[in-house]
Amino acid sequence: EKEGDMKRKSLILGVAMLLLVGALPAAAAVTTNIYASGSGFLYGDTATIYVGVQNTDASDVPVDVYLARVDPTGAVAMFSPLLGFTPIDVLSPATWPALVSNFPLPAGVSASNIPIVTETFDSSMPGGTYTYFFIISQPLSSNPLSDLITYSATSYQLFATGPQGPTYHTGTITSDETWSPLGNPHIVQGTLIVAGPAPSGAVLTIQPGVVVRFDEGASVEVGETNAPGKLIAQGTQNSGIIFTSNQTVNSAGWWYHIKFNEQDSGSSLSYCTVEYGGGNDSWDSGADIVIYGASNVTISHCIIRNSKLAGIALPGESGLVQLDNNEITSNGTYGIVLYGDQVRGIAGTNSVDGNTLGGVYVKDDTVEHDATWYKLDAPYILEDILVASPAGTTLTIQSGVELRFTEEAMFEVGSSGEPGKLVAIGSQADPIVFTSSQILKTRGWWDGIRFNENAVDCQLDYVSVEYAGGDSSWDSDANVVVGTPNDVSLRNCSISNSASYGLKCMNGADPDLTGTSFSDNEREDIYIYDDTSGYHGTPLGAPTVKMPE
Repeated sequence: EKEGDMKRKSLILGVAMLLLVGALPAAAAVTTNIYASGSGFLYGDTATIYVGVQNTDASDVPVDVYLARVDPTGAVAMFSPLLGFTPIDVLSPATWPALVSNFPLPAGVSASNIPIVTETFDSSMPGGTYTYFFIISQPLSSNPLSDLITYSATSYQLFATGPQGPTYHTGTITSDETWSPLGNPHIVQGTLIVAGPAPSGAVLTIQPGVVVRFDEGASVEVGETNAPGKLIAQGTQNSGIIFTSNQTVNSAGWWYHIKFNEQDSGSSLSYCTVEYGGGNDSWDSGADIVIYGASNVTISHCIIRNSKLAGIALPGESGLVQLDNNEITSNGTYGIVLYGDQVRGIAGTNSVDGNTLGGVYVKDDTVEHDATWYKLDAPYILEDILVASPAGTTLTIQSGVELRFTEEAMFEVGSSGEPGKLVAIGSQADPIVFTSSQILKTRGWWDGIRFNENAVDCQLDYVSVEYAGGDSSWDSDANVVVGTPNDVSLRNCSISNSASYGLKCMNGADPDLTGTSFSDNEREDIYIYDDTSGYHGTPLGAPTVKMPE
């Protein structure tokens, strides 16, 4: 009920139509008015303010219009001048509401005759009365200052009551609910669940300008068994939403997380800041945001920071989140922790730099869906990866991507009965790098890249593969093993610092090595394992070659 009262006490927009008449010296006489669109504005809403300038005689002298605002503290803000408008003879003040509602304009009237200013009501704006006034001048006058006519009065007012919180939330939200800035701060206690009866479930909508604070160990969970839920938290560039700690001095891990379960029905976060969570000390729940089986969550233009552990974690292999234009930084472990098949949800517009251990940590997984891995501002750190599926999977790696592999990790393409394809096309200026995850790199740290029998039409160009060769097995002891007769192209690549061979060709392999260089490998640069295998193209330099025994 308290939240409902606060909604009813939302911002009231009062519009007074003020008809004022003035005369520009030796020029046109004008009638003026102000009209504002809408009523009952909330923080984050945008009003459009129209200034009417109407001639009262036959002249059509252009005028300049200046609109200003005085807020409840007395501060004055000037909007950009609206220059060179010709007063409109045919309009009366009563015509303006219809005109600004996009009804047909009167004959001979252009939309360019309508001075317009937009104003977004930010939650940081103080409560009280806002007065708008305007100044009209005649640009062609020989003495412009003498031509100023100021219309102030109370031509347009915004009355804001301001926040009336705190508002406390706990338990389960079983029907649709909206949180407004008038309830700030909204304080979550314990575990707040958003889940209602199937099929529609419950939707929690959080408006722009809302501040949500979490008590120690508190969390929000969206969806539970047989009870769908959805969280819609869509701020704006000028009025974001904040999820933070309920502390005087914030500390990482104070609260747990926002968690999207399998029963999530399409949650969306935009222009939100999520910070100081990750208090549940496990990799699958220790993050500001946890995607646990949900497959239709979108997060865009958000800042996710200061988690005790990860910024975002996807502990279930079935989950997926679409990430676009987010800044994920200053988290205690990684920016994002997820499985290999979930990387496809990360757009190249995200920033993951500045986290303690790295940007994106990719757990052991099979990439079963076609995907592109985009260049980010920090490397990917990977466990074992297999690219394959019954229908065939193509993984494309964008130029400039750096993949750092954990100890004994391997990157495989294709498996028994399941085709896979790797397309990794870098450039001389921006190569793709497969390397060790160590700070001080050593040969043999990871196992390398292996193209298995069902690897199909794989293309690597300007790719560096280094510090692998850690698997001593007869069929895996090289930075790169090509074990398929299908086309594999390794053009303009660099294969170096293997603990064993640089490249091993077997099972009828015949890769294209045009322009590829070899250096600092422990054993021969190229090992042709059997009589059915070889290579074509001309590598750089004079690589050492071991032939079949």
